[in-house]
Amino acid sequence: LVLFATQGFAGGVLDDRLTTRAHATALPDGSLPPYHPADARAPEPAAADLHRALTERWPGERHPVLLSDRVDLFVFYPYHGFLQWNAHYAHPASRFAQRVDWLRRLAASPDPAAFAAALGRHPYGPLDAFVLRDEGEALTVSFDEDNFPNGTRRTTLRFPRTLFDPTAFDVVDLGEVVVAVRH
Repeated sequence: LVLFATQGFAGGVLDDRLTTRAHATALPDGSLPPYHPADARAPEPAAADLHRALTERWPGERHPVLLSDRVDLFVFYPYHGFLQWNAHYAHPASRFAQRVDWLRRLAASPDPAAFAAALGRHPYGPLDAFVLRDEGEALTVSFDEDNFPNGTRRTTLRFPRTLFDPTAFDVVDLGEVVVAVRH
């Protein structure tokens, strides 16, 4: 009986979609776990590549505050998130909804100078760097907003690429992701 129960449990764990997903997810260095599925591919760039790009560009002594939906950066490296990736994980004192409203206005800035100036004048503390997904003319960040009473809804903010002017940002394009660090 114990043998059958153990076999059922092990089979259930190994065949579970979350186990398969974990085996297909890249490690911080970009490599895949030893038991990854044959069709799995490591996404580019790896968290280690993003960390390197940020470290090379960040002039400050404290850890920078990032706007990013790359959870792996926050899990494996000492960065602070400007906006939590899920409203339900955000501390109530962080004013998640107000930050989202401010970011929406920021994304609609009329020109790069106004965009850069707004980063220095807001009530939410520093916003030092952006790690955003490259979608051509727009750089995006996604997160889950509260959708009471139905849990959350996925939201994507689009920042025009032109807002990240080289006079105010050190920008590096890593393919699928763009890193922009304020000067």
